[in-house]
Amino acid sequence: MLSSLPNEIWQEIFQWATTSHVDEYTSKYAPFSGAPSALDDNLALPVKSALVLVCRLWHNLTTEMLYKDVKIARTPSQESLRGALANGNGGYGRMVRRAVLPFDSTVTNRESPHSSESVEILRMCPQLEVLIRPRAAQFATRTLTFEYDAESITLPCLRRLEWWHHNDAERSGGINSLSNVLDRAPNLEYLFVGGAVGMHSMLFESGNLVLPKLHTLRLFAVSGLMLRQLCSRIELPALEHVVLDCVVPRSDMQNFWEAHNRIQTVEFGKHLRFMLTDEVSPCLEACTNIRDINFYAFFTTPPTFTGTNDAVRSVGWNSAVNYTFDDDNAWEYLKHHMAFILSEALPSLEQLVLFGSWDEYLCRTEFQTFRRQLQERRCQLTLSA
Repeated sequence: MLSSLPNEIWQEIFQWATTSHVDEYTSKYAPFSGAPSALDDNLALPVKSALVLVCRLWHNLTTEMLYKDVKIARTPSQESLRGALANGNGGYGRMVRRAVLPFDSTVTNRESPHSSESVEILRMCPQLEVLIRPRAAQFATRTLTFEYDAESITLPCLRRLEWWHHNDAERSGGINSLSNVLDRAPNLEYLFVGGAVGMHSMLFESGNLVLPKLHTLRLFAVSGLMLRQLCSRIELPALEHVVLDCVVPRSDMQNFWEAHNRIQTVEFGKHLRFMLTDEVSPCLEACTNIRDINFYAFFTTPPTFTGTNDAVRSVGWNSAVNYTFDDDNAWEYLKHHMAFILSEALPSLEQLVLFGSWDEYLCRTEFQTFRRQLQERRCQLTLSA
C-alpha cells in the first residue's frame, strides 16, 4: 500500500518530518515569525540521515533534503563533508540551500588552520541562499582566537543572512566580518543582526555599502555604534520591514527612523524592556510612510502618541502571555491599548489584526463594545489564521 503512494506525497511527508522551522529558508517578512535561534543544532539531521538509507526510492527522494541544509563544523567533520559534497552528478554541493557556519570553524590561528577549508566548502555550494552564523557558545571550553585575516567569499545567490556578531572575529575580516560578507552578497533580501550591547564598529574596506534588494532588517540587542553605521555606511534603498527584538538606544533609533523614512512595516519583539519605555510613539512620529505596525500587546507599553499618523493602515497585536501579569492586570493593560486605537492618532486605520489566542478577551462585554466602535469607524477587527 505505502509503495503505491505517488512520489509527490512521499516528498511532502518527508518535508514535514525534516523541517524544524517553516521560515528557515524564506527571505520574506512574516509578522511574529519568532526570533532566529542563537543555537546551531539541526534536529532534523538524524531523521534525514535515516531516511536516505531505507530503500533506493527513499534515497532518491530524500538526497536533496539531506544536503539542502548543512553545518560546517570544525575538523575532522569538514573533510567528510567536503568529500560528500563533491559526490553525485555535478556534486551534491549544488543542492545546498542553507548553511550553518559556527565561528569556531573559521578561527584564524596556527593551531586551527581550517578556516580556509570552511570557505572552500562554501565555494562548493554555488546555490547557497541562507547563511547562519550562530552565537559562539557563552561558556565554551576553548577561547576562540583570530590572529590573522580570514578569507573572503562571494555569495551571489545569498538571500537571507542571520548573523550573531562576534567582536574578535569581526577584526579578522573576510568571512568573519559582517561588512565583508554584506559587500559580497549583492542579492541579499533579509538580514538579522544580533549581538551584545557595546560592540565595537564593523570593518568597512572602502566607501559605503549598497544592498539594493534588502527589504527586511531584524535587530537584536545591537549597540548604538552599529546602528549608526547601518545609517551612515550602508545604503538600503529597498528597506520596507524592520523588526526590533530588543530596545535600541532612543537617540540612535531616532536617527535610524529619519534615515529610512520609506519603511512600510515595523514590528516590536517579545521583550520585557519594551514595557519600560514607549518605543511605539517615536516610531509613529518619525516614520511618516509606515503602513503596518505590529507588537506583542502584553509586552509593549501602550503608546502615548498625541500627534497623528495618516499613513498607518494596519495594527497587529500578538497575545503572547506575559507571566509578570495576573489576569486583571493584563486586562487593564490591554484597555490602554484599546483606548489608543480609538483615539485620533491613526485616522486612516483600516484593520486591527489579532495574532494568537484571544478567546478570553473576545467574550468580554467591553471588548465587544470596542469591536463595535471599530466598525463604526470603518476599521475591521480580524483574527489571523
